[in-house]
Amino acid sequence: MRIAIPAHEANWAGLMDFLRIMIGGLNELRQTNQLELFLLLPAIRYPGIAGNFRMAAKRTIKDSLQQQSLRPFRPNQEHHKGFTDFIHQIEGLSCKIIYHPASDSGLADCLSSIRADVALPLSAAPRLSLPCPFVGLLVDFQHRRLPSYFSPQECYQRDIQQAGLLLHAPVAISLSEAVKLDSLHYYPWADPTTILPLPFCPQAPSNWLEPLSDNLKQIYQLPDRYFIISNQFWRHKDHLTAFEALRLLIREQPLSDAPLGLVCTGSLHDYRSPGHGQALQNFLNEHQLDARVRLLGHIPKRHQIELIKGALALIQPTLFEGTAGGLCVHDAVAIGVPVLLSDISVNQEAKADNVSFFKAGDATDLAKAMASVLDQPPGRPGRQQLLSMAAENRRRMGEFVLEAINQAIQRHQQAARCQPVSIPNN
Repeated sequence: MRIAIPAHEANWAGLMDFLRIMIGGLNELRQTNQLELFLLLPAIRYPGIAGNFRMAAKRTIKDSLQQQSLRPFRPNQEHHKGFTDFIHQIEGLSCKIIYHPASDSGLADCLSSIRADVALPLSAAPRLSLPCPFVGLLVDFQHRRLPSYFSPQECYQRDIQQAGLLLHAPVAISLSEAVKLDSLHYYPWADPTTILPLPFCPQAPSNWLEPLSDNLKQIYQLPDRYFIISNQFWRHKDHLTAFEALRLLIREQPLSDAPLGLVCTGSLHDYRSPGHGQALQNFLNEHQLDARVRLLGHIPKRHQIELIKGALALIQPTLFEGTAGGLCVHDAVAIGVPVLLSDISVNQEAKADNVSFFKAGDATDLAKAMASVLDQPPGRPGRQQLLSMAAENRRRMGEFVLEAINQAIQRHQQAARCQPVSIPNN
């Protein structure tokens, strides 16, 4: 089976982590199920002059003659830096990476050229007919749950996109059971049998369990003891509750103890609330926490994992997520790091021995949870246990995705057989 995986939003870290988990599962079953994987990456920088178009056409012809991948255009490498980083985190990956023009017709032509049997995941129904069935992706309903974060136009566009996906996708993967429930709540006409919620399957490649030779504590100037948050600095991620919890915790700490800090990774900009980052910085300055809290911004994925490994625990204070705990929780569980997780409903789906919950938005409750980690550090599973868990979860994920693919193909074939036949007039 030839499986096409369009990475149409390759600059979104959350999608990259989801693709890593999904592809890891498919890759685990690749040989036993005779799967051939193709990663499709849209080019966003087109040649600007006729000469470049001619060169691109010559490359395409040459590639075709040599039976190589169809790559008429090259992407903006800065834009796809995150994609390059993510691809190196998939252990034993065997796939072909193919670039195509960033349009629905470009995607359709690419799918035809590789003779794809299925394409997944697509977060919006294509405007053109594709040459193969596709599996949709329902990320979340944040615009419904937190409408103040979006303009009316954005809310409308998201509604149209999600309704179109539920209407046209033979099968859609939802990032959680909570997203499936939201789908059926906001679109009661949707067929629940076509929405498959993603299982909680944390998985880590074996190299994540090995130490890096780089002295990251020195490079990033980290304290000896620290908690970590690995989120974008969006308002609903609720960094402020964690900052306040740290302030309360420090107030109770004996002066003889080693300094305690909080490390934050992730982009510092919230496009919907441009002043949010500065407001957080003002809070740190006002309460003299700026020396205790390290804001690192976006860092390489492997560095992020190593910093999580070195933390007392990962804190996830989020007020809204599409997937259980957000994908940073998947990473922390996969490498055996304790997690302090806000108790919103979707996060309850993150079932693991090293996950404990605190009241969302409650700094006092979070401070108590942090103090408990300091007083009695939770045990961490050994390397072999983590490797076994990763292999089992990759298999579970692969079987889940294959089931979604098979259902999509079957429903697509059934729909094709049910198409009305036009009888020409004599």
